[in-house]
Amino acid sequence: MPTKPKARSTLTRGRIGRPSKSVSEALDETLLTLAIQALREANFSEISLDKLAARIGVSKPTIYRRFTNRSALIEAMVEREFASLLKTDAGPGLLPGEGEAADHSDPLGHLRRYAWELFQFSLRPSTANFVGFLYQEALLNPRIAQLRHEWHLSVVNHLAQIIREVQATGRFAPSDPCALASLLVDLMNTALTLYPLGFSQEDALSGMAPEEYFKWRFDIFLNVASRPSLKGTRPRQP
Repeated sequence: MPTKPKARSTLTRGRIGRPSKSVSEALDETLLTLAIQALREANFSEISLDKLAARIGVSKPTIYRRFTNRSALIEAMVEREFASLLKTDAGPGLLPGEGEAADHSDPLGHLRRYAWELFQFSLRPSTANFVGFLYQEALLNPRIAQLRHEWHLSVVNHLAQIIREVQATGRFAPSDPCALASLLVDLMNTALTLYPLGFSQEDALSGMAPEEYFKWRFDIFLNVASRPSLKGTRPRQP
């Protein structure tokens, strides 16, 4: 008796033979997106490529052709997640409390919007799970630790460049921009450090609404940046 053919994944359905380069790249991108989604749904718990293939509905050869092992998948995921935040770099748009779209050409407005993106990123509980997952993976895979370090330096150096532009307008005192950038990252990451300790979002934000908390922390940064007191050493470029 003939067996019923297995349903093919939407990634490969209707395709026969070797895919073109553009189709192959699209498959890689879709596969990575589905893999990241599956890992998020599993709270980044231990999951093999075999289980991941079954979870997202592709054959084992399909996933193994693109990710030779679990570490390769994790590295691709880390690069994608970090790159997405760096590319976010919010353009013209509304911030909490703004009545109209801000001018992206204003460096202080640019800095505020990027800080808001960092804050929103750290506020998501899934980000805390992701960061905790990376710490565990980095113990076994030095490449993950390197990627995490490079990403942190990229964020700090990007913020430092915007801070230099604000300093050039005279609205910030002539302090070390990299030290200021590191301070701003710390101020935006409070929830990220407290979630793993069992704090709820309300407790992590001291009972404030996210918009109110962000304004409070950013105002602290503005107060420090207005005083020429921070000295430090510029982080090394990766």
